[in-house]
Formats: sequence, structure tokens, C-alpha cells
Amino acid sequence: MRTRLMVVAVSLPLLLGLLTPSAQAAATPVGCASASLLAAIANANAAPGPNTLSLSAGCVYVLTDSASGDGLPVVTDQLAIIGNNATIIRNSTTLFRIFEIANGIAVKMRHLTISGGHAPNGTGGSSGANGGGILNHGRLTLKHVVLSANLAGNGTTDIGGAVGQAGGSGGGIYNDGQLVIVGSTIASNRAGNGSAGSTNGGSGGAGGGIANAGGLTVKTTKIRDNVAGNGGASTGPPGTPAGPGGAGGGIENGSTPGPVIFSDTIVSNHAGLTGGMPIPSGTGGGIHNVGGTIKPAKTTIKNNTPDNCTPTGSVKNCTD
Repeated sequence: MRTRLMVVAVSLPLLLGLLTPSAQAAATPVGCASASLLAAIANANAAPGPNTLSLSAGCVYVLTDSASGDGLPVVTDQLAIIGNNATIIRNSTTLFRIFEIANGIAVKMRHLTISGGHAPNGTGGSSGANGGGILNHGRLTLKHVVLSANLAGNGTTDIGGAVGQAGGSGGGIYNDGQLVIVGSTIASNRAGNGSAGSTNGGSGGAGGGIANAGGLTVKTTKIRDNVAGNGGASTGPPGTPAGPGGAGGGIENGSTPGPVIFSDTIVSNHAGLTGGMPIPSGTGGGIHNVGGTIKPAKTTIKNNTPDNCTPTGSVKNCTD
């Protein structure tokens, strides 16, 4: 018996459609207004991800209010933000950071500037909040993002005025999730200041640019002119200790293994000052590392105050 071979004609577009995954949904455009941005993130949280938002090119999204400590809704579902060189900035007497990423959530941002965030100060004698620009608990990737002029929260003294509290850490970003930064700029951010006290001053916050307690990879990124927090002054009798300045002007690392740092520039960052005195008591003007050993490759670390890297030997090939 002869077997017949049947040939079915299939158009090339249909064949490609069968062989490749379905295309992702198109990016949702976001109008140039803060209300539009707030609504877009809220809608993305409510719709099962992944979702993509495309911001208006060159727009300045001005955030003026927050009741939660975050200027934008906490990101709770998978999200990509195409910035198109837009800026998100806080302009308010109310203190709030710009972004918070929920635990385990994958988020990508690119071609975006995040500026002017100020994490809340402590209340009723508590430490300042972490993460002036971004507080990341998730899996965050930043590409060609500028984080500038963001501040972590300041500590507040207890009601009796005795005990100063610590400033918050991570002026630009506080990370206890997974963070990848590529081709970006982290500049002129500041960790929180400690508050004064008659028994002791609070310590300055750590990590003016980045405070890391998770996984961190930084590539081809400029980290410059960031400042760890100053300690709080002593208001008690002579001998009462002032708060020490915060460590890690550029990067504070408390995670093991240490971050991957490749082809970066870490310059002109400053550790914090002792409370009430122009004395830099914080260390690690460029990097303060209390986690695993860091092995920067092709990276410039120089002109940081009062030193470049501490403790000695914890950041390979870096002159303390």
C-alpha cells in the first residue's frame, strides 16, 4: 500500500506565530501629570503582571503629598517603567520617599531621574526612615537612572530630650532585596542625621548613596558627592557623648557576599561628622564594608573623605 504524504501550506507570519511566544502587551502611556502617574501605578498593581508604563518624554512629575511615607503607591506587582528621560521629584513640606518596592517583586526602571525624596523623620524619639529615593525589598534593576538629592529620615529625640536617635540609612536607595544598577548616576544624596540628646546624641545614618543589606551589582555607574549622616549633638554636661557620624558616604555594605562592583567611579563622597563638631568620625568615605569581601574591577575609588575604603583589606585594591 502506498502512503500519501499530505502537505499543508502555512503562511510565514502564522508559522512564526506558532513558533514564538506571544508578544507582550504594549506599554501603557502615562500622561504628563502626577495624578496620571499615581493612577497608572495603582492600576498596574491591580492588573496581574507583567505590566509596562511609558512615561511622557522629558516630563517632570511633581509629587506634593503623601499620607504613607511614599510619594507613589508601593509597587506590589511585576512592573517595568520606561522613563523616556522623565523626572519624578518631590516638591513639598511633607516628607516622603519616591518609590517603595514590595518584597520579592521584580521591577525595572530605565532612563529616569528620581530626585528630592526625603524619607520620614523619626517620631516620638525614634530613628529616621531608610531609603530617601527608593526603598527596595524586591528585585530591582536600574538602567540609565539618576538618583539625586534624596535624603533618608533624621532621628528624633525622645520626649524627655535625653536620648538622641539614629538617622536613617540609604539616602539614594536602601536595599534589602536584590538590586542591579547599570550605567546610572547616584549623586548628592544624604543619609539621615542623628538627633541631639542630653544623655547621648544619636548616630548618623549610613550609606549616603547606597545602603545595602541584600544582593547588589553595580556596573558602569557614577557614585559621587553623597554624604553619610552627621551624628547628633550632646546637650548634656561636659563629657556627654555626641553621636558619631555615619559610615559609607558612597556605599555602606552589610551583606555577605559583598556587592559586585565593575567599571564604576566612586569619588568625592563623605562620611558623617561627629555631632556638633566639624570632625569626620564616620569611616569609609567611599565604601564602608562590614559584610563579605568586595573585589572591585576596573573601578576608580578616590578623593573620598576622610578615607576611601574601610575596614582595611575588606575592599580589594582600594587605598584606605
